[in-house]
Amino acid sequence: MGRWLMGAALAAMLAGCGTFDGSLPTDAARTAFGVSATQPGTSEYAAPTPQSLQTLHWKVAQTCTGGYALERQAVDPGQNGMQFADWQLRCRPYTFSVLGISFPERWWYPD
Repeated sequence: MGRWLMGAALAAMLAGCGTFDGSLPTDAARTAFGVSATQPGTSEYAAPTPQSLQTLHWKVAQTCTGGYALERQAVDPGQNGMQFADWQLRCRPYTFSVLGISFPERWWYPD
């Protein structure tokens, strides 16, 4: 009985040293999503304002905790002198690390 208990305790301690999000590979086409913010303006070729950029960063931070990769950025026309600053992005996957050593993504997250 003592051997089993010692083995279980050792396994529990080793499991506490590693981290992994436990997710399975997903369809890459379905992992992109969009966020948008309104801004004043009527110009067809406008850039996001600092206020709309701050809102976009805040919205993305609520979803992507490990960073993100921006796929597309656009400013679309709206009504009543307003525009939509629109981002399409993809969250970066979590990393796998054991005892502070991180492994490359290709080792544990196949394409």
